[in-house]
Amino acid sequence: MQQILARCAQAFEDDKYTTLFYEAVRLTFENYPKNVDKLAVLLKFTILNDLYRTNIMDKVKIVDHLYRLSTEENLDALLKSGNLDAVSKIRCGHGIRTKKTGKERNFYSFATKYCHFSNPKCYPIYDQYVEKAIMKLREGDYIQFRNQNDLHDPQTFRDIIYQIIQKSGLDSYQKVDRALWRYGQHLAEIWTVPGLPRWDARLQEH
Repeated sequence: MQQILARCAQAFEDDKYTTLFYEAVRLTFENYPKNVDKLAVLLKFTILNDLYRTNIMDKVKIVDHLYRLSTEENLDALLKSGNLDAVSKIRCGHGIRTKKTGKERNFYSFATKYCHFSNPKCYPIYDQYVEKAIMKLREGDYIQFRNQNDLHDPQTFRDIIYQIIQKSGLDSYQKVDRALWRYGQHLAEIWTVPGLPRWDARLQEH
């Protein structure tokens, strides 16, 4: 499995536009680290929402939400320290609701991405492809956790990613995220990692 993840991480690196998009977002967050300036928040939200397809349509509410968290709930300090409360605060409380039920949307994936680019060393990224890859690793007993819902809890999710770091030889959240994201896309059959089948029996030989 270590070789599979390494191959997937390399496949991410080899795609020039994927790495270009990552660098564009990274540099934007690096150049505008604080969230007490609405213009900075808008710039970061816009590039992240566009290049990472977080699909948040109400720009005004989410920018106001991030700005309020920074000015009233010390978001910048939470992000700097790697506190996972930042994920929980960003994912909800924005007031953006579904038209069908009126229930507030849970922007968990966006929250993990916003936190990651604010502090890459402390926050792993969650999205549907990362989840697909992690659930595949769990099938082969490469990693252990209770169920799929664990992935939606920021602390448990970070613990799961740390398990993968320890076993895979990939030494950062960023490297693991890249490997999982590409592996999940491979499993979903929207991307092919050269030489890697859709289902790999070696998962059973960890």
